[in-house]
Amino acid sequence: MQQSIFSHLQLEDMGWKKSGKPLTPSRYGRVLLYTTLNKQEDWFTALIIRDLKEKDSGDYTFTVKTGPAVTTVTRSLLVLSKQGRFY
Repeated sequence: MQQSIFSHLQLEDMGWKKSGKPLTPSRYGRVLLYTTLNKQEDWFTALIIRDLKEKDSGDYTFTVKTGPAVTTVTRSLLVLSKQGRFY
C-alpha cells in the first residue's frame, strides 16, 4: 500500500499570506480560509474576503511544504472604489 506524501502535513506546513504576513480567518467571518486535500491528492484552497475594502489590495500567496519541496501560488488583488462602493 502506497502512503500519501501529504499524510504527515501539519497546519504550519500550509497557509495563506498577504504581502508576506500570515492570514488568519477573521473573528466575524469577513475573511474565510478553506483548504482541503481529497483522496486523489488534489488540492483545493479558497480565500474569501467579504465586503472588500481598499486595504484588502495586495499580494496573496498560498504555500504548501512537502518535505524539501515548496509550492507557492501568488495572486494580486486591487480593490478600486467607484462612487463610494468597492469593486
